[in-house]
Amino acid sequence: MKLDLLQLHNVRDPQQSLGIFRDWKAQGVCRYVGITSTSHGAFAAVEAILAREKPDFVQIDYSIDDREAEPRILPLAADVKAAVLTALPFGRGRLFRAVRERPLPDWAQGFAGSWAQFFLKYLLGDPRVTVVIPGTANAAHMTDNLDAMRGPLPNPDQRRKMVEFVKTL
Repeated sequence: MKLDLLQLHNVRDPQQSLGIFRDWKAQGVCRYVGITSTSHGAFAAVEAILAREKPDFVQIDYSIDDREAEPRILPLAADVKAAVLTALPFGRGRLFRAVRERPLPDWAQGFAGSWAQFFLKYLLGDPRVTVVIPGTANAAHMTDNLDAMRGPLPNPDQRRKMVEFVKTL
């Protein structure tokens, strides 16, 4: 059996090594190696490991209302050519609670058909993001999330407008 991706989960120590993972990769156990963190308190460790170890992937907490990864992790991941997986794109449901009962803005309807698509397309519109992991056990939500891959993505000006809109919630 060969794994596609083996990740060191929730890194906290900036001295953590991917040595054994690289050995396994060389032996054909996995195709790619990576690191993860959903804690901003661990971003310093993520940055240190990204810069030193240059993993194939990095998975981080990133959403339109939680953009700490934008200036810190995304540029470094691009520099070391690490693919970026984003976790918690809905902010653990926080974003849906903020827009409850609100209609999607008219200006967003050209690229998003739902709030889920609005939030996902913000992330997908960043060329440094490789994969967005929305996570759901609801088939209707899954279908709606998948529809974020259809149609246009917001351009940089639209992404800025999206951020400004979310700041008003």
